[in-house]
Amino acid sequence: MSYLFFLGRSHTLAYQELSVFFPTSSQISDTIVEVSEDSFTHNKKQLPVKDALSVLGGTVKIAEIVGSEITLTPLDVAKYFLKETNRKLTFGISSYEGVQKVSERTNREIKEILEKEGRKARFILPKEHAILSGVAVSKQDVLEINIVAHDGAFLISKTVVLQEFEEWASRDYERPFYDSKKGMLPPKAARMAVNIGLGDDAGGKTLLDPFCGMGTIPAEALLEGAIVMGSDSDKNAVEKAKKNDIWLRSYHTTLPPITYFVSDATHVSQQIRKETIDVIVTEPFMGSPKLGEGKITDPKEIKNSIKGLEKLYIGCLKDWQKILKPKGVVVIAIPQIVLANTKYSVKTVIDSCETLGYTNLLGPLPYSRPQAVVRRMFYKFVKL
Repeated sequence: MSYLFFLGRSHTLAYQELSVFFPTSSQISDTIVEVSEDSFTHNKKQLPVKDALSVLGGTVKIAEIVGSEITLTPLDVAKYFLKETNRKLTFGISSYEGVQKVSERTNREIKEILEKEGRKARFILPKEHAILSGVAVSKQDVLEINIVAHDGAFLISKTVVLQEFEEWASRDYERPFYDSKKGMLPPKAARMAVNIGLGDDAGGKTLLDPFCGMGTIPAEALLEGAIVMGSDSDKNAVEKAKKNDIWLRSYHTTLPPITYFVSDATHVSQQIRKETIDVIVTEPFMGSPKLGEGKITDPKEIKNSIKGLEKLYIGCLKDWQKILKPKGVVVIAIPQIVLANTKYSVKTVIDSCETLGYTNLLGPLPYSRPQAVVRRMFYKFVKL
C-alpha cells in the first residue's frame, strides 16, 4: 500500500522533516511525496502512517493511492466513490499538478452515476483553484478524491487524514502570550525545525532554544518528547514563556516543565554544563523590525545590519561549541533580506561554518511568505 503526502507552503523544509521519518520516500513534485511504508518509527514506537500528522508540522494531508487512470471521464472517477459502502455520502475532488479543476458539470454527472447505483450523494466544489479546503473536508465529513498527474497517467488517491488545523491554531493563538507583530515563528514551522534537529527519536535528548522568546520552539520540542530548556536575554519574554508552558501543560498534564532562564545567547555556556546539550533549535534575533517592514532601504544600512547579525551569530556558534555534545546538532534560522530584487544574505556565517567547528548538513531551507522582506533560511549544522 502506498500513500501521497501533501506538503504545505514551505515544501522544501517540509520534505526534509518528512524524510526524518520516511527516509525512502520519493518526491512526485515539489509539494507531493510518495510513501510506500505502512508505518514509521517515532520515539522507538512503530506507528501507523495515519498517525504521522500528529508528529509532522509541514504535511497538510495524507491520502491512500487507490488507482491510476489514463482518462478522467465521470465514470472513471465515480467508480472510486462506488467502492465506499456508505449509502449516503458527500464527495469532493481535488486536482493537482496540472490537472484541470473538475467542473461542476462533471461533479453532477458523477452524482447521477452514484444515484443510479442507489447512493444518495451530494458534492462540494473547491472555492479557489482546484483544491478543496481542508477545513471544508473535515467539517462536512467529505470523502475526498485527489487526482495527480504522474508518468503520463492520473494517480487517484483517497484522503485518509488531514492536519489538525484547530489544534495548531490553538497553540498559536490561544496561549496566554503571543505577538503577531513580532513575526514569531509559528508552531508548525517550529515543529518542522524541531523534528529536523531531534530526528525520529527525541526521547532522552536535551534541546535548548537560546533565543526562546515566548517559547514556541520549546513547546513543540516538549510535545515531541525531548527534555527542554529555553533562555532569552529578555526577562519579560522568559516570564511569558513560563506562563505559556503552564498553559500547555494544563492540556498535556503528563508533560514535565520546561527549564527557562535569562541569558545572553552568546554567553549561555556560563549557565549550562559543558557538553550536555544534544540539540539547539532556534530562531535568533533577525534584525531591526524596520527591516521586515521595508523601512530600511539604504543598501549601506542594510549591509551594516547584516554585519551586526554575522557578529552575533558567530559569537553564538562559538559559545554553543562548549555546551553541545560531540556530534551535537544546531538548527538555526538565518535571515535573507530581499529588497527591490536585491538579496542580502548573512553569508559569512555559512562560509565560516567549518572554521567555527561545524559541518553544514542542510540548508538553505526557506520558510517565509512570498513577499516577505526578511526571509527565514533554516540550516542544520553538526558539531565536528
